[in-house]
Amino acid sequence: MQGDQGPDVLARVAAPGGQDGHRGGDKNGRVGIWDVDEADGGACLWAFSGGHARPVTALAWAGDALFTGGYDSLVRKYDFNRLESAVVADYGSLVNDEAVGHLAHWCLDGDALYGAHNCGALTLRDLRSPSKPTVVDAHGKKAAHVAKRPGRDQVATSSNDGTLRVWDLRALAKKRPEAAWSVAHGRSIHGFDFSADGASVVTVSYDDTLGFFDVGGDAGGVRVRHNNHTGRYLTPFKPIFDPHAASPTAIVGSMGRPRAVDVVSASGKVAALNDGDGVFHAVTSLHAVHPFVHAIAGANNSGRVSIWR
Repeated sequence: MQGDQGPDVLARVAAPGGQDGHRGGDKNGRVGIWDVDEADGGACLWAFSGGHARPVTALAWAGDALFTGGYDSLVRKYDFNRLESAVVADYGSLVNDEAVGHLAHWCLDGDALYGAHNCGALTLRDLRSPSKPTVVDAHGKKAAHVAKRPGRDQVATSSNDGTLRVWDLRALAKKRPEAAWSVAHGRSIHGFDFSADGASVVTVSYDDTLGFFDVGGDAGGVRVRHNNHTGRYLTPFKPIFDPHAASPTAIVGSMGRPRAVDVVSASGKVAALNDGDGVFHAVTSLHAVHPFVHAIAGANNSGRVSIWR
């Protein structure tokens, strides 16, 4: 099933609860919501425009609220009960003061908002407090991705410097904190994902490998060859663990032909998902897996979202 969202889809998130839905943000700062079980899967149920002036890079659900944020260095909260939105974090003043670079990616964990910035910084902001965020010099180059480690008091960042670093939250207040654990690729790491239990992490790198690692263990891990050279005009790949797989398995975009979505296991096996009739004909860089049913959504740079189930 495929539906048109608009210009390049740069952020994806699965629906909360048991609902089979899709949420996405695009390069023009717009956010849309679809019910993929409707007969007209391309019909947008809700659309929000004007909230962001630049591309939306991440979305997060918290109860009945949807958080959105992107390259304009704003994070907004959309409250569906009150039918209103508000800015909950504005990094603009920090950018103007050259304390941090623009917001490249972010994630939410309760009231804690973590940011990855173009200058290589990691920020931690308490949404309950108006005080300035904690700023950590995490990388020497752009920090491309950030994620909270499930079940642990740790957060991780990946960077164009080719490293993924895991940080203890208690250590972030130090003047020069050191990473608790790290791994390195030969080139930039554009994305990663933790397993649901936080024990494992999968990375995707421009060195044309996917890495599967036990967090805190051998930094060598398992490296699987995979073409990750998306080039200048495609969104870099970001992997996501398949929570329904019996063994560590990642969903990631594919540069191969015919176009497909790659399902890559830590054993090195690569399976390609395609529709078999040639309708699916574009590279999908971002994916989301429904937490309760085995359904995968993939978004491409022409604004189309495809659903496999």
